[in-house]
Amino acid sequence: MKPGAAHPIREARPADGPALRALERLSPEMGRAAVRLDLRANHCALAARYPDAKGYVALDAGAVIGVLFSSVAPTQLDGQLLPAAYLFGLRVHPAHRRHGVASALIAHACERAAVEADAHTAWAGVIEGNEASLRTVDRAGFVPLRDLRAKILFAGLAAPRRLPRLAARPATAADLPTLAAALNRQYAGHNFWRPQTPAQLGAALQAMGHSLHDTGLALSPDGTVLAAASAFELARLARLRLLRLRALPDRANRLLAPLFALLPLNVLLLHHLVCSPDQPALAASLVRALHRRYLPRSWTALAIADPLDPVWPGLDWLWGITGRVHLVAKSDQPLDQARPACHP
Repeated sequence: MKPGAAHPIREARPADGPALRALERLSPEMGRAAVRLDLRANHCALAARYPDAKGYVALDAGAVIGVLFSSVAPTQLDGQLLPAAYLFGLRVHPAHRRHGVASALIAHACERAAVEADAHTAWAGVIEGNEASLRTVDRAGFVPLRDLRAKILFAGLAAPRRLPRLAARPATAADLPTLAAALNRQYAGHNFWRPQTPAQLGAALQAMGHSLHDTGLALSPDGTVLAAASAFELARLARLRLLRLRALPDRANRLLAPLFALLPLNVLLLHHLVCSPDQPALAASLVRALHRRYLPRSWTALAIADPLDPVWPGLDWLWGITGRVHLVAKSDQPLDQARPACHP
């Protein structure tokens, strides 16, 4: 099909699973490192971690050549609670790139969000170094907002400063009201935070084979929750393969390709981070303890936070590699770029 020709777009269905898995393998996540996800879960089931998520697929002669997911929910925008769409999981078949497929999917998702939920703001995160995605969202009218920090932590490395000892335990259902209140309070001033009820938080924490046991709580002597963090073992859902590193020349990447193929990445994603802004060492200690709980399966952990978050100083205490996630948004109202922002 010629560039610019229209491709039909429809909602994704569970039956699209094999086609979406094939598309995922052909379109790895790009950035400073190229990473391929071999998903063990159905794409639609995985997207259901987000509220009211829908997938849209672009077709060519009936075959799936592109996909984009959209989650529309009440979202904090400059102090107001408004419907907004979080866009994620954009993939386009290599043979159909530069034909307007990605732009058509983004436009379709934004249009459906406006028609179905009166949502006139959409946002997404783009990993540092993914220049193709940045060009795509720029053409779609998205503008860059704050850059979030992505911290990769390595197990076994000592912290630069002594961390406090802490009493910690896994969360239970009885902790959900306290956790939801703490999250809503901590992120009350953040753009793109979606306030959660205890029931919604519980459903998110127990999605896709995880449980409340994966959330750690740091406690004061009287039992008050001082900090919290959740872990998400990506290996339960997908097998990650490192394909190449931008820092290495093509020849080195080709030589290392067999080694990359033999060594899957068992990454622990950290989220639902809560801590007091004046106790960064406590947050660092909890994150480190939670990471150690999953050794030796997950040697690396990944956390994404705004540098203005109370949790960032705690993450910054720990050794690791810091990258960036570019937050981009499209809205019919100007957004305060000085406000801290959240990443789902």
